[in-house]
Amino acid sequence: MNADGTLSGPALNDIKRLVRSLKIPVIASGGIKDVGDIQALAKIGVQGVIVGTALYENKFTLRQALEAAEDAG
Repeated sequence: MNADGTLSGPALNDIKRLVRSLKIPVIASGGIKDVGDIQALAKIGVQGVIVGTALYENKFTLRQALEAAEDAG
């Protein structure tokens, strides 16, 4: 969450450790800059992604985000 609104990319290593250590679904938030970030998060097992600034700044569409997540799974 420290990266919220920065478009700097998520902390993939930290999120990956969190996903592996918990038995509940993880929703990532912060720094999402493109659909590649969404795909990377889906591949490490994140169940949801909060994107705000990237959508607001038209970095990708909601449809592209959903397709990226589906393609990664």
